[in-house]
Amino acid sequence: MSGKELIHFAAMNDNDKVISLIIEEGANVNKLDNDNRTPLHYACRAGLVKNVRKLLQNDAKTNVPDSYGDLPIHFICDAVENHKTMMYESLRLLLEAGPIDMVNVLNDDKKSPLSLAACWPANRSQGIIFKLIEKGANVNLPDRYQNFPVISACSQGSFMNVRLLLRHGANPNTVDCVGRGLLHHAATKTYLDGWNLLSDWKVDVEAC
Repeated sequence: MSGKELIHFAAMNDNDKVISLIIEEGANVNKLDNDNRTPLHYACRAGLVKNVRKLLQNDAKTNVPDSYGDLPIHFICDAVENHKTMMYESLRLLLEAGPIDMVNVLNDDKKSPLSLAACWPANRSQGIIFKLIEKGANVNLPDRYQNFPVISACSQGSFMNVRLLLRHGANPNTVDCVGRGLLHHAATKTYLDGWNLLSDWKVDVEAC
C-alpha cells in the first residue's frame, strides 16, 4: 500500500479544479503517504504550477523531507529536464513561500537542489541553477560521493552551467572522490569546448 490519499492523486492531476475541490472538502494538504511525501512533493515532481500554487495558498509546508531526505525543491531540481518552464515557475513559488535555507538542504545522498539541477543539460537547467544561486545556494557543497555541482555539470558536458557555477564562486580545482578534476572529465569525454573554457579559468592541470 502506498498510503496515498485522494489529495496526493489530485496533486498529480493536471486539472487544478480537482485539487481545489478536494481542499474545499477539508483534505489535509500536508498529509503524508508511506514514503513520507506530501501532495506538494508530487505536484512539484509533475511540474504542475497551478497545483503547486493552490497547495501553497492553503498552507502546504515546503520543508517536509520524505523518507529519502528529499524536500519538494529536490523533486523540482531532479525533474527539470522534462518541464523546464513549469519547474522554474514552481521553484519560484516555493522560494517565495518557504525558508530560503532550503536551497542548501541535503538529502540522504547529501545532494543539494543545486547538485541535482547541475546534472541536467544547460538548456533545461540554467534558469533553475541561476535562481538557486540567487537565493543563496552554496556552489561548493559536495554530495556523499564528493561530486560537486561543477563536477556534475562538467561530466555531463554542460559547459554553460560550468561557466555559470565558476562565475559564482565554484572552485575550479575541485576533485571528485577518486581524484578526478574538471580537466580530467573534459579530456576523457573529448569535450574540446570544455577544455578551452577550463584553460581560460586557469584550472590546475595537477588537479585532474
